[in-house]
Amino acid sequence: MKILKRIVTAALVTVTLLAMLGCTRNEPAQKVDIVSHEIESTRNIEGLELTPANKELIREVFTEIESMEQRVDELGLDLWLVKSPEVNIMLKDFIFRKKNKELILKLNDSDQAVLDTEIVQDMIKEQLTVNYAKSSGIVVTSEELANLVSQQRAFLYDDNLEAESRELVQEIMQHRIALTGLTDELFWQSDEVMKGYSNSLYISKLMQELLADESQKGMDRFKQLQEKLLKVFLEKYEVNMSVLKQI
Repeated sequence: MKILKRIVTAALVTVTLLAMLGCTRNEPAQKVDIVSHEIESTRNIEGLELTPANKELIREVFTEIESMEQRVDELGLDLWLVKSPEVNIMLKDFIFRKKNKELILKLNDSDQAVLDTEIVQDMIKEQLTVNYAKSSGIVVTSEELANLVSQQRAFLYDDNLEAESRELVQEIMQHRIALTGLTDELFWQSDEVMKGYSNSLYISKLMQELLADESQKGMDRFKQLQEKLLKVFLEKYEVNMSVLKQI
């Protein structure tokens, strides 16, 4: 049970940091694929110092994100990679996800390639997984959501965190919140952030159910489920990768 708890907790941390990082500038609450939450847990930047070089890298990446978002706004169109009853992914969602992943990799001195197709498919799988969890009867209460948001916000300023990591996370979050155009308080209360944390809870609860059931083969079953959901979805709907040419 201790191992199971650590796995589920790690998964939850992964998705919840993205919930903090995924809200786009002054947009209405809708899809927040931040759940997806593939990068960017504190595990990926644990022990990294906020050096002058890292601080400049963070600034450059967020400046690039802002510039690309402005470019999308100038086009004056709603640009969708995926638009369906089940999954919605706007171009801005993709931009942030990709740049966010690139940032974490660069902070870790990794030359791993960031593939557009993989990012989009991960975002699709996350939304489909949330849908599956809901249809399976999994419930997230308003109290659970409020507690998670409160805990994660407090976590950012926890003095027990390793000092270097805390400063790095805080630097990223400072830029992230500034990008939304919201105050710190409004950011944490925003529909987008709440939606992201809600999604993270649905995913973590589904994972917990699968991991607790030995007959389901835990993480293997979870990955297989996501691949199956993706396959069925792609047979029904098209992903408009050509929209990436706009940026």
